[in-house]
Amino acid sequence: MTYEESVSRIEDIISKLSDESVSLDTSLKLFEEGTKLLDSCSKMLKEAEEKAEILMPEGKYEQQL
Repeated sequence: MTYEESVSRIEDIISKLSDESVSLDTSLKLFEEGTKLLDSCSKMLKEAEEKAEILMPEGKYEQQL
């Protein structure tokens, strides 16, 4: 799942959790899925940041401005 797909799914989960008619069991399953997706997104962002740092070492971009 891409970062964008994960974020979209998290938004969907938040919407469903806001619905008071969702059962406790379903809410817990959605919450668990959401936390896993958040962890996954966090890892993807960290990896992207690390790649960006390799491609653009600190200070290099500032010198070009």
